[in-house]
Amino acid sequence: MESQEDLIDFQRFWPAIQRRWIFALAAFGSMMAVTAVYTFTKQPVYEANGQILLKQGNAASDLTGLGSQDLGSLSSLTARSSPVETEAAIVRSLPIVNDVIRTLKLRDYEGEILDAETFLQNLNVNNLRNTDILEISYKSIDPQEAVHVVDTLIDIYKRENIIDNREDLTSARKYVEQQLPAINAELRNLDLRIRAFKEQNRIADLTAEGTASVEIEAKLVEQFTEAQAQRAAATNQVSALQQRLGMTPQGGQVSNAISQSTGVQSVLAEYQKVESELAVARAELQPNHPKILALADKQSELRTLLGERVRTVVQGKQPSPNFAQDLQAGTTQQELVDSLIKAEVERIASTGAVAAINTVIFANNQRRATLPRLEQVLIELERRRGVAQGTYETLLKSLQSLRLSENQNVGNIRIVQAAILEPDPVSPRILLNLIIGGVLSTFLAIGVILLLESRDKSVKTADVLQELYALATLLGTIPLMKGVKQPEFSQNLQKRPTPELVVQSKPHSQMAEAYRTLRVNLKFLSSTDRPLKAIVLTSALPQEGKSTVAANLALAIAEAGYKVLLVDADLRLPTQHKIWELPNKSGLSNLITEDSDVNEHIQQLSERVHVLTAGTIPPNPLVLVESQRMGALIDKFCSLYDYVLIDSPPINAVADSLVLSRHVHGIVMVARLGVIDTSSAKIASGVLAKLNHPMLGLVINGDQNESRGSYYYGDYYGTNPDTSSVNGHSKFNGKSVAQIKSSEQLNETFSNDELPIDPLKK
Repeated sequence: MESQEDLIDFQRFWPAIQRRWIFALAAFGSMMAVTAVYTFTKQPVYEANGQILLKQGNAASDLTGLGSQDLGSLSSLTARSSPVETEAAIVRSLPIVNDVIRTLKLRDYEGEILDAETFLQNLNVNNLRNTDILEISYKSIDPQEAVHVVDTLIDIYKRENIIDNREDLTSARKYVEQQLPAINAELRNLDLRIRAFKEQNRIADLTAEGTASVEIEAKLVEQFTEAQAQRAAATNQVSALQQRLGMTPQGGQVSNAISQSTGVQSVLAEYQKVESELAVARAELQPNHPKILALADKQSELRTLLGERVRTVVQGKQPSPNFAQDLQAGTTQQELVDSLIKAEVERIASTGAVAAINTVIFANNQRRATLPRLEQVLIELERRRGVAQGTYETLLKSLQSLRLSENQNVGNIRIVQAAILEPDPVSPRILLNLIIGGVLSTFLAIGVILLLESRDKSVKTADVLQELYALATLLGTIPLMKGVKQPEFSQNLQKRPTPELVVQSKPHSQMAEAYRTLRVNLKFLSSTDRPLKAIVLTSALPQEGKSTVAANLALAIAEAGYKVLLVDADLRLPTQHKIWELPNKSGLSNLITEDSDVNEHIQQLSERVHVLTAGTIPPNPLVLVESQRMGALIDKFCSLYDYVLIDSPPINAVADSLVLSRHVHGIVMVARLGVIDTSSAKIASGVLAKLNHPMLGLVINGDQNESRGSYYYGDYYGTNPDTSSVNGHSKFNGKSVAQIKSSEQLNETFSNDELPIDPLKK
């Protein structure tokens, strides 16, 4: 499909080449001449080449050990940049270029000091593919100068690179010397902060302390559980003894103190004795007996004394409600009281132990909770100290290395190849220049053709014309005769050449057959219900061949046995009388304006071909065409003839054809390649699209495309002894068309074998 499309494009371009080949050849020859003059007159230019290797890193980076940020190393700043390309730009920099020019005292053709711009035009610095090697080349008409320039440029670039690296080393040393005191002071400050932090938080070893804290907490929890169990047991024992003795532990303490006091027990024994005697006396004596009274007084004194002794023993403690019973407690009760007091002591002791252990556990948890924070702070301080220590050691080592290497001449460059002169001149390259000149000349020639074609707005191909008249059916294509140049639009219409009646003069030609094909196609458009008789032939512009097509079509119709009337309705620039060599004293205009017989104005060329010329040119042609008389005449013509062909003016120029279309059966549009332009065709197509009258189709005139039909017909018409053309006028066996007036003469002109037989003939 692609090759077929290319072929179609070439076929469209080939006619343009045929039309513009002289201009294209002139452009091609001019460019080739310029190329040849330039190539063979230019002074030879020689080129010298040298190569240098760019090494990664330099003395500063190798000796300082600063990693990927080494000073002077060949590294890019961005992902798109290339270190080698950067060095190539440095080689081409103005300081180095000017230094080379000053060193070699380079001069131009006029003897002036060579400027840097001209020097750079001759200098070329390239990176060899997939290597770190720069190739430096210089062109000059002096071969030795080219060699000296390359060597000098490499030496200067290498020297500048060494100077740059030395400056990097000096800058690095000064920087290290400035940083060392600050790093040392920071290191000492971190040591002091770490020591103060450990002293303030009582830190010896955080890891060991954390492990010990966990172990201590486990033991404290065990002790806390045991103390809680002891407190619970003592509490239960105290509660049981209280229920049995009916006293509190404080009361038990009072009872125990009283029972164990000798003074209280002696008074109690005396009191009990007096109480026994008083009971006996009261049993034996009267209540008012002195003995009873004396014993009662003694009892009262002993009671008072006993109370004082008890208060002295308890020391402000509240005696129990069973005070008298406590004074007389037995051995069992005393043991129970002792057990109550002991159990209370154990309860109080276990309660204190629980509280103490709980306090220790809380303190241990608080300390352990602070350990991660203390550890984090300590780790941060130690990390900073480690960084400072590492930086200090690195800078100290780098300082020693920098001091040793500062005065050494080291760089990133190694000369791979000194300047070598190319044996042959690099310019001019004759073959290459001629090839390039040929290519440029070809493009220039094509450009000239395209430029001329773009300025020429006329339509050159039938395909484009069919696209412009998309609503019209293609009825026929009239080819351009072999050896005839495509006519161009002429402003002087009066000097137009007289068209040729090829159907008569060259009946066996391809052009004549094209008219016969047009006649057959028109016949196909006609039917019994809708007969096609009156046909207007028009065009968009003048000089498109509508009059020629109308005349030849009339002959083709007559050949088929039909009677045809050719009417020249172009009342402005009539042509038919010139084609047929007829007088034009009277014609259509006279027939419209005068009340005369039709036959008085129609001129009979043969039995089947009649012509009505335009007649006298009126001052107002459109008025005549619009008249009712014109419509009546066309109707009369249709009644007298099989076909009525009306040659009318161009529709883009005047409105005559549009007016005539109301009285006919159809319109045939004639468009000539090379004359019609795109805008005119669009205007005409738009006008025809708005008409309510039938548009029969389009006839393309002047097609240059050769087909197999041209091979079949060839130059047969040129070898036919019965036809000829003299001065552009058609002849029948030596007689002009104007001299053939009767059907007998026409029959004598065409033999029966030469007349085509139409199957649609009436």
